[in-house]
Amino acid sequence: MHSRLVSILLAMGLIAALNGRARAQAASPRIAAELERTTERIERARGLVVRSGTGAARTELDQAVAAQANARSALASGRPRLALGLTIRARRRADRVIALLSALPDSERVAMQLQRSREWLDRIRHRTRGCDDPEAATLLASASDLQAHAEEAARADHQLAALQLTQEASRRAREASRRCHVTDSGRDAADGALRRTDQVLRRATERLGGRPEPRAARTLAQAATVQEEARQEFQAQHWDASIQRTLAARALALRAQRIAGRES
Repeated sequence: MHSRLVSILLAMGLIAALNGRARAQAASPRIAAELERTTERIERARGLVVRSGTGAARTELDQAVAAQANARSALASGRPRLALGLTIRARRRADRVIALLSALPDSERVAMQLQRSREWLDRIRHRTRGCDDPEAATLLASASDLQAHAEEAARADHQLAALQLTQEASRRAREASRRCHVTDSGRDAADGALRRTDQVLRRATERLGGRPEPRAARTLAQAATVQEEARQEFQAQHWDASIQRTLAARALALRAQRIAGRES
C-alpha cells in the first residue's frame, strides 16, 4: 500500500513537472519576443547615454542592463514568469533613460549657440562703450557671468544647463544694447561670423596636413561645403541663416580636427 502511494505521488509530481515544462515551452516564444523588445530599448537608451548621458541616466541604464541579464538567466533556468517580470522592469528603466535624455539638446547645437552668444557679447561690449546707463552696465556684467557659467556647464557635459544659461546671457545683452540705443547690424554679425569660420577652416586644413585621415578629410570637406552655403545665404541677405550655416561649418571643422587627433 505504501509503495503504491509513493508511486502515485511520484507520478503526480512527474505529470506536474511535465505540464510546467510544457507551459514554459509554450510561453518561451512570447518571453523571447519580450526580451528582444527590451534589448532594442536598452540599445536605444545606451546610444543616448553615450552622446549626452547624465549620471542619473547612466545609473538607470546600468540597472536596466542588470535586470535584463537576470531575466535571461531566469528564462534559461525554466522560470518564464520571473523572466517576463524582470525584462519588463528592465524595459521600464530603459524607457526612463530615453525620456530623460531625448529632450536634452544636442551637444553640437549647444556649442553653436555658445559661440553665437560669445560673439554677440563681444560685439555689444564694443558697441556700448561710452554708454552711461548704469542698468545697461549691470546687465552686461551679469550676461558675461552667465556666459562663463554656460561654458563651464558645457565642459562638464551639462548641455541643457549650458543652453539655458547662454540663452539668458544673450537676452540680457540684447536688453543692454536696447537701453544704450545700440542696434546690431545683421550684416556685420554674419560677416564677422563668416570671417571667424574661415580662420577655423584654415587652421583645420593646416593641422590635418597634406594626407589627412579619410574620415577627417570628409568631415573637413563637408565643413567647406556648408561654409559655401553660408556665403550664399549672406549674398541673399539672409543674415540669420548665414550665421547658422557658418557656425555649423565651424563645428564640422573642429570635429575634423578631433577625428584626426583620435586617429593619429
